[in-house]
Amino acid sequence: MGAGGDRSLGYRLSIGIAIGLAIGIPLGLAVLGNLALGVGLGIGFGLAFGLAMSASPEGDDRSGGRHNPPGDD
Repeated sequence: MGAGGDRSLGYRLSIGIAIGLAIGIPLGLAVLGNLALGVGLGIGFGLAFGLAMSASPEGDDRSGGRHNPPGDD
């Protein structure tokens, strides 16, 4: 567990929803003129953003898209 490397799904979703609401509420009030629509957009955007944030900590065993050649077994 590195510093900030292990983030649970709930933690990522809460950060995503907070960011989404920070964007959605002003958008709903200023642009759309509807607070409820802005909150709904903010929560939806926040859920999507939270799920899209990287869940894997640094130093995992992924190859970053590069495939290792097969070894002789």
